[in-house]
Amino acid sequence: MWLIDTETLKLVNITNPWKGSYAILSHTWDDEQITFQNFSDLTKARKIRGFTKIEKTCQLAREKHMLQYAWVDTCCIDKTSSAELSEAINSMFRWYQAAAVCFVYLSDLPPNPPGISHGPGEGIPGTKGFTHAQLERCKWFRRGWTLQEILAPRNVEFYDADWGFIETKDSWLLEPLSEITGINTACLRHGSQIWDQPIGTRMQWAADRQTTRPEDTAYCLLGIFEINMPLLYGEGSKAFLRLQEEICKQSNDLTLFAWTTQPGHAFSLFDKYRGIFAMHPCEFAVFRGRGRQPSEVTFRGELAVTNKGLRFDDVLLYKSELGLILPVDCIGPDPKEEGREVSYGILLMLTWDGYIRREPGVLAVLPRNRVSDIPPHRIYVQKQMPLSWSGFIQPEHRYSDAIFFKFQGEVDPIIMNKILWVYALTCEWP
Repeated sequence: MWLIDTETLKLVNITNPWKGSYAILSHTWDDEQITFQNFSDLTKARKIRGFTKIEKTCQLAREKHMLQYAWVDTCCIDKTSSAELSEAINSMFRWYQAAAVCFVYLSDLPPNPPGISHGPGEGIPGTKGFTHAQLERCKWFRRGWTLQEILAPRNVEFYDADWGFIETKDSWLLEPLSEITGINTACLRHGSQIWDQPIGTRMQWAADRQTTRPEDTAYCLLGIFEINMPLLYGEGSKAFLRLQEEICKQSNDLTLFAWTTQPGHAFSLFDKYRGIFAMHPCEFAVFRGRGRQPSEVTFRGELAVTNKGLRFDDVLLYKSELGLILPVDCIGPDPKEEGREVSYGILLMLTWDGYIRREPGVLAVLPRNRVSDIPPHRIYVQKQMPLSWSGFIQPEHRYSDAIFFKFQGEVDPIIMNKILWVYALTCEWP
């Protein structure tokens, strides 16, 4: 791990730095950033505008916190080395966790001139005059990478554009930060509590955030889900699919599938049929205000990623007037009856290649009695709509149910296949 000596401003390679031995910077990238390569020549580096952030970070670390080292992502990662970049991104959450203090630099939050006053309700109590709207407009709150940077460190200090100290994360700033980010105050205070949050909730935190490269939409969330995976820049949106596959290998939290398509996005054009995986965290915006069902009623079967799609073992499907519903362990307010909570699921339709998701723009309300007349069984759900289905004529909803055969004792496979084919040929299949 490369660290900056706060006295000499030179890079030092320390294999395993002590926890709390360095400060760390959280910021948004602007023009003229200092890179690992040009930081070696301090005379030239000082002429680059981005050097001021590094200098201020080291000054605060040294003078305010008596720390010998600091870490800044622009110059402490050799991005020409794919191995070093991969290690840094997979370790970044832990690096922020281990920092003694994290300085958040809000480059677009102007300092307030002395004597400024606001009308009743305009300012935030305890602020130096800036309003909630000014704070919310800061691009730092919309950047994908800063999500882990507000959660992982215990001690976070906020600074305005002139490096004027605002306050710490767990001060009066806590409530405004929670309202802007959608993260509850308990998780903001203690980052370790994020592991108790449903997958859908953690995805929802990233719903309104953007990254420059599409792959970073997934890579910036690795620490949030305790996932390690290889980086493949050039794979585009497939990175987010890989992230969801890795989550499935470590968790059977079905709120991962409690997403809905969002109007205005390119992938919302697939408004009738989709695979079971989301295409972007923005599709979890609907999860705000919802939660996961109590553990005694959540999915207990096995979940596995296979070449036939996502396999669910011992899953219960429910019939409704809308079709077959797969529960996704999600609870939330009843859209029809105020003050009442209901359980949600997603609509499925059976095809020759397993199930696909139908009407991905809605979450279906599960029947109140939660009694299924379909026995627990194994199903496969497509991860994404296959490209070969792009010109596919959509089947009718009346084919969304399936007939289950149960054979007693040993049955000759040839005879069993004939029985199934005879039945299939007598039905109206698309």
